[in-house]
Amino acid sequence: MSDATAVEGGDVFSWKSFTERLSDKITTTSVNSRHELLSVELQSHILAHPLSDRELVDLVVVLKSTASLYVDKKSRTMVLDVLRALSVKKAEVFVKAIAGVLDPVVESMQSKSVVHPDAIATVVAPRFVLLSWINVALSVPIVQLGVEPNSLVADPAWKRLVLLASRLLWGVAPAHPGQKGTKSHSLSSSAHHDVWRTLRGCPKMIAPMLTILTAETSGSDASVLIGNIVSTAVHLSSKDALAVVETYKDAIISYIDRVLLGSKTPVSYSSVADLRDFLRTFVGNQFEPLFKPSIAKMLLRSPEAGLPTCLWMLETLDNVDLSSLYLEVFADTLASNLLKSSNASVRQSAADLLAVLADTPKTNEDAVKAVEIITKPLVLGRYTQPEHRIVAYRLLGGIKTDNSWVSSVEILAALIKMTGKETQEAAVGALFAAIGRHVSVIIESLRGEESTEGYEKCKEALKQFSEAAVKGLALPERSAVVRQGWAADAIGEPLWKAIHGGLKTTWATEYIQPLVKALAATAEKATASPLTAGSSGTLDAHVGFALALRSASSNSVVDVEKLVSLVTGAEKSLVLWDKVYHKCTGLRECVWLLRAVQMLFARGCDDARLAKVLVWVLCKFPDPSLEVSRVGLSTVEYMSGISAKRLWTMMAPVVLEEMTASAEKDSVPYKWTMILRAVVPKNSGSMDLLESLALAANHPVVLRNHAQGSFWISLVQQAGIDPGELCHSRLAELKQTIRQTMVNNDTGSTMFAAATSLVKDLVFIGGDFVALQLLNFAREDIDPTKLAEVSAEDIEVWQTPAGQLHFDPVSSKEAERNNGKKKEDWAEQLEREIALKRGQVRKLTKEEQALVDRQHVKENEIRARVDSSYKGLHRGLALIRAVVNDSVASACMLESMHMVVERAIIGGKSASERLAGPEIYTTMLALSRVADGLEAGLRVPIAVGILRARGLTGVVPADWTRESMEDLATR
Repeated sequence: MSDATAVEGGDVFSWKSFTERLSDKITTTSVNSRHELLSVELQSHILAHPLSDRELVDLVVVLKSTASLYVDKKSRTMVLDVLRALSVKKAEVFVKAIAGVLDPVVESMQSKSVVHPDAIATVVAPRFVLLSWINVALSVPIVQLGVEPNSLVADPAWKRLVLLASRLLWGVAPAHPGQKGTKSHSLSSSAHHDVWRTLRGCPKMIAPMLTILTAETSGSDASVLIGNIVSTAVHLSSKDALAVVETYKDAIISYIDRVLLGSKTPVSYSSVADLRDFLRTFVGNQFEPLFKPSIAKMLLRSPEAGLPTCLWMLETLDNVDLSSLYLEVFADTLASNLLKSSNASVRQSAADLLAVLADTPKTNEDAVKAVEIITKPLVLGRYTQPEHRIVAYRLLGGIKTDNSWVSSVEILAALIKMTGKETQEAAVGALFAAIGRHVSVIIESLRGEESTEGYEKCKEALKQFSEAAVKGLALPERSAVVRQGWAADAIGEPLWKAIHGGLKTTWATEYIQPLVKALAATAEKATASPLTAGSSGTLDAHVGFALALRSASSNSVVDVEKLVSLVTGAEKSLVLWDKVYHKCTGLRECVWLLRAVQMLFARGCDDARLAKVLVWVLCKFPDPSLEVSRVGLSTVEYMSGISAKRLWTMMAPVVLEEMTASAEKDSVPYKWTMILRAVVPKNSGSMDLLESLALAANHPVVLRNHAQGSFWISLVQQAGIDPGELCHSRLAELKQTIRQTMVNNDTGSTMFAAATSLVKDLVFIGGDFVALQLLNFAREDIDPTKLAEVSAEDIEVWQTPAGQLHFDPVSSKEAERNNGKKKEDWAEQLEREIALKRGQVRKLTKEEQALVDRQHVKENEIRARVDSSYKGLHRGLALIRAVVNDSVASACMLESMHMVVERAIIGGKSASERLAGPEIYTTMLALSRVADGLEAGLRVPIAVGILRARGLTGVVPADWTRESMEDLATR
């Protein structure tokens, strides 16, 4: 069949008819249907029928609709296989068709006018699909047509494909370093790998592609593909590819200088980062003479565009020391001018770059120079706005100080000078946080040998810090923010990390202990009047108290025992009084409150108020952030490491009370499972602890957060204990716990539910042996003798509210007295009616009152007897349902059926139905569901039949009580 016939033919095998049918079916969402359509029908049609140029274009137009629909890997692969088959069928036309059809599609998704990937509104997946199509078409002229690579530069269709590929790859690549690890970054990685595979399969494309991409008209979107081409050449075993890139070295350098460093708008992260192999391999130490003038010009002209580029180059070129170049050329300009910029992004970019500069110097001289550049304008007061100083403080505090004490000594000296000048609250917080960070570095440096370099310099820096800190703690109340900064951030944080059982070195005694003593004095003063200390005074006191207890030793400068007695012995305690710790509203106050609590516990304090503090922080803190939860849970873990059993004994009453209260809430901002896991140390092997945790771990609010499996069993395994061993060795104690809980709580309470859940766990672990022992409780509770003694009138008395009489003896006696009279005295009747209207109650005579009292005693006895039978029956049935929760052995089934049928139904007779009819029905259904040897469809009918046969028809649903022929019989 000729091409003309294929176009004009109207039969069902013509491409026109097939393309129309394909257009209707191609939007299907079923992957199997897509496979049948593309891999079977379309592939077969391509092989069996000739294809004209116009028909190929029409087919590509139909396929383009799959770009946004077929996002799964299997469907994308089917379409790519079709495209490869078309490229074999008509190679030359295929390249033109792909270029012509996809150009407007790419323009609609990612316009040429877009200068940064952040401005692209469409999703990544369709653009990634189109890029994979273009990669298929790029190699076709060389591989299938044998075209000379250099001639492709003049081919408009192929050139258009290269430019489309560069634009799409730039658009899907990460625009910022923070996008790594996201779904879009995953697609970006796939796009890069697809380009690498294409280039490795046809390396002859490298030269013409670089010619097109480095042309004068190229924009920043070409840089990502240029970087990928160079990376492919570097990693290929062939030296020819490297030689090709070498010939384009000057062109690529010119492109970087002209497009990236000359850009007036910010370029994307990948535009710089993907050039790392080129800069490392082909530029290296030539970077400074090549790019120094352009970098300086860029930062003066457009810092918002230049700063990120400089930062990414610094991070990319790890084989070149750019820090010296940057410090020499423009770091001083950065620190003195750009940190004060009105543009927030410029300030942040400058701060990020300066932080990297201070972190990466190869010599101590460069490190000191970087710090001086940052601190000099700060100390001289050039940063007049608080937000500018905050950036500088955070920058200094975030420096990694890989050169250890060298940078920290310089930074600390400058920051101490600022403590007397800074008054703005947010800036004060950033300032003292930075001070604390570098005090920690200096203390760690002093832990080494005294002969090490800088030991004396670190001691001198610590001395200056200690003197300034003592003065800061003595500031008046009006300087509360500054005093808090000294106490909590500058002193508290570094000393808390450094002190382990007391610092006994000479320098610690000289410089550290005076600070602890000053803070402890603040704490002792605050204990006299906790409420009047104010929020700042309370924070200072908590810091002093926690540090004093942590640093306690034989040569301690603080009377720790006295301080502990002042806190624990007072009702209005600085740490344990709720009116004091309820004032804690922020993370910092919460941290030091918990540190004080854990130090008290470490010294043997078992005050129940400690548990209330922990539960308040974990469950009721005003700002329940993730950081607060982490601090609270880590405190519980620390205390459980000291003595988990002692901790839980102290916490159990408070925790169970809060659990019961939280059960009424729809949701809570915390998880009880995490709190209980923190209580149990890993591999602790403490059976006593797990036994005491059994009820709490089965509480309904805990199981609400633990949908699968048994949470208590998971805690047992966390402690490194065999659940079976725990069950059998502690069965008597656990049975007693279950019994007491079920007897002392109503069946509808959360604690009763916790006990029944524990029953399920024990039966799951211990099987038939444990189940039969637990069923003995049900045998005791379901007493047929007591149930048989309950009459219908007794139940009516029991249902009458307490304090009221079901039977009125006075009215009954009057009725008997008047029964013999033919006509009641009209005057007495009138008086009684008037009194009733006025709400007057006739005073009972002594004889009548005695009758009423005797009737109250009688009915109360009946209520108690019926209530005992009611609770026992409900308790026993609930226990049976818990035991048969899952499939159980036949012995347990027989025992359960015996107790329900013989003791509850037959023995209890009508009283059982009136007291617990629905529960009996539910229990029988539960038993029927796990019965062995019965067809599933017969289980419920048999259970219903037993109930009806025993006369308990009132609890059976109406559908089961209506006879099948009833309608015919009554017709």
